[in-house]
Amino acid sequence: MDPSTAVRTDTLPAIATLMVPGAVATCGYLWIWLGGAPPDVLTFLAEHEALSTILVVLLFVLAGFAVDSAGSYVEVYALDRRRKDHDEMIEDWWKYLTIGTKEPTGQHYLRRMLVSFKFELNMFVAVIVALPSVPMLAHYNLLSCSRGFKRPFRYS
Repeated sequence: MDPSTAVRTDTLPAIATLMVPGAVATCGYLWIWLGGAPPDVLTFLAEHEALSTILVVLLFVLAGFAVDSAGSYVEVYALDRRRKDHDEMIEDWWKYLTIGTKEPTGQHYLRRMLVSFKFELNMFVAVIVALPSVPMLAHYNLLSCSRGFKRPFRYS
């Protein structure tokens, strides 16, 4: 059995368009929450690494879905509707969707471009979501440059 078959090519685009933007959107807020969490919670999370990892991955995935949904709204309402040829574009899109089982030439390239576009759009939304956390991190002295590069948390 080839171990590379466990990670299909469909997995990497999902990680790129969901996990990474979800992590960008939530890391600042997660850091703020951890900075103010009681020591018992931090100790519990440090002692149960597998559970902590699963919870963080689930948080990133859920946030990634929310970011992806918001990115779809940006795409539909801010980008597509402003096109002068919007009706023609929708008509071409429906023609493309009704193509039979034969895969058109360049389909792989179009999929790759779609993943790139979705990643860029989702990262735009994720950065907008994450921006308010930066002044909050500075306010609570949780940025390493404002703390003198000390360890942010003490585990009991």
